[in-house]
Amino acid sequence: MSMQAYLDFFKKVSGVNVSFILVAFLFFISMFVSMVTPPFQSPDEIDHLKRAYLLESGTLILDSPKNSSSGGMIDSGLLVYMDAYDRYTQGLKGNISSDFIDYTTSIKWTGIKEFSSTPGTGYYFPIIYFPQATGLFLGEFFDLSIDSSYKLTRLITLLFSCFILVAAFYFYSPSSISLALLFIPMSVFQFASTSLDSISTAVAVLAISVFLRIVVDREKSKLWLIVFLAVCVFILASSRIHALPLVLLIFGTFFYTRRKICIYAGVITSILIMAWLFFAVKSTVDARVSIGLPVSQIALFYMTNPLLFFDVFLNTLTPNTLDFYVKSFFGGLGALEIFFSEIVYNYLYIIFILIFLFSLRVKSIKDDWFARGLLVIPMVGSIFIIFFALLITWNAHPAAIIQGVQGRYFLIPVLLFSYAVSFGSEFGFSKYCSKILNGFLLSALMAFSFYNTTTRVIDYYYIGLESSDFSKISNHKTEYNPGELVKGRSFEQKFIASESKIAQIRVFLATFSRENSGDILLEILDKNDVCVFSKNIMASKIKDNEWFGAEPRKLSVVKGDYYKIRMTSKNGVLGSSITWWASKNDSYPYGNAIVDSVNLVSDFSFEILFSK
Repeated sequence: MSMQAYLDFFKKVSGVNVSFILVAFLFFISMFVSMVTPPFQSPDEIDHLKRAYLLESGTLILDSPKNSSSGGMIDSGLLVYMDAYDRYTQGLKGNISSDFIDYTTSIKWTGIKEFSSTPGTGYYFPIIYFPQATGLFLGEFFDLSIDSSYKLTRLITLLFSCFILVAAFYFYSPSSISLALLFIPMSVFQFASTSLDSISTAVAVLAISVFLRIVVDREKSKLWLIVFLAVCVFILASSRIHALPLVLLIFGTFFYTRRKICIYAGVITSILIMAWLFFAVKSTVDARVSIGLPVSQIALFYMTNPLLFFDVFLNTLTPNTLDFYVKSFFGGLGALEIFFSEIVYNYLYIIFILIFLFSLRVKSIKDDWFARGLLVIPMVGSIFIIFFALLITWNAHPAAIIQGVQGRYFLIPVLLFSYAVSFGSEFGFSKYCSKILNGFLLSALMAFSFYNTTTRVIDYYYIGLESSDFSKISNHKTEYNPGELVKGRSFEQKFIASESKIAQIRVFLATFSRENSGDILLEILDKNDVCVFSKNIMASKIKDNEWFGAEPRKLSVVKGDYYKIRMTSKNGVLGSSITWWASKNDSYPYGNAIVDSVNLVSDFSFEILFSK
């Protein structure tokens, strides 16, 4: 076969846009990682989901009560679910037990809202949380469990992210190095969560792709592309402050289209972003860290003394911190607790460097230097803003070094760099060789990243001893019922607290296959008959022959003391009330059923999950 025949063959193969196929691979890899990763293990994911819930509830601006960080009203069931998994973001290993999973999957929406702070998200324009808010809305609307709602939210967030990437690749086909950044373990882990990172990464790729499409089409570019670029940059920079320099891309399109609208769009976008940031800084209260002065004053101090900022910046860049940035960029999973072995990182570095080298486009630098520069300048600006933003919001003033910087923050600037070094065209046989080699290397990166991410997550969260943090007491027998719970009657179950905190109560109820009316009061009484927990339940919400659960938040009890579950109804009537299933004998040895103040030699059907 002649050389020309080889070139024609490779040209035909390269005409197939494999980018879309790779997005499908990213979806399935992220889905599998999502299936084995417990909820809320991405950094700050709990706060991100709170912000999404507030958007779903119609809250755009966080409230700032006196002596409290900014936040909003969150469903108490969602807060209980978050509290349960929050303990596993604190460095615990091998603690996800079957009892714990049973507990969390039974938590429901309550319709009762409590104030909860989420100050770290107060600076983000909330529209970027639309995918997560959609998932939560559907879960609540269809009365799914919190666990199912969360998993649905993960799926919808991933679908949105992949859809945005497909749109981006339609505008401009990415290079192998840009694709590789989406398949490193850190990126895959974030795509598998409900965190903001997956959406913001996808929007960043979309903004860069639209910009490069305008660069390629020049005067032929359609007007709506310029407006669309401005919208993308606003959404991104108003929620990721270090993406603010991407505004330069909007202005840069003027040099290719010669249209004044590019300047107008850049000015309007800049004004809107700065207006939002000014408002967010002024209205958000963050009491998590005492920084000494208001954020605006610290920012003004370093803006008027830039040499002091660079002094702190350079003090921060030690060999240890640089090593941490690189490792947490490629894969610092969980709450920065899950790292890989040195050999895994070394293989990642080797594959990544090889893809980078084969993605370089050097022959067209003379023709494309301006477009590349328009990508490199925002990259540099973005890196400095990362350090500056953390310095003024997360470090006590005056600071010696800048703490709080994580490797994953650098994904957007590195994406800008990847498009800059790979922009333009290469010609000849070497172009097709590079594509084939990068295809093999990308496949190796995907397989290597998928294997190591999933095995590391499984090892960290599930391999080990069964959790000793929970214990359960129960009676599951459903042999008879004491009749309907009408006004004036009381059903009680006596038990001994086996640990110091109650995480969940579940009772097995029956409705007689009908929808009942009235209200039920579920209480926990101590040994002196003092109520320590209560919950009002609408009888119409109870399903026939199913467990009904309640999650007392941080309810402390005395280990070894007697307590009682009591159920009463203030307005239940015969023929329209529920009942509580029970056993015919004494199935639970450390307590008994009490019906209308009469002790029985039997037990109601119940479960109580204790945490230590």
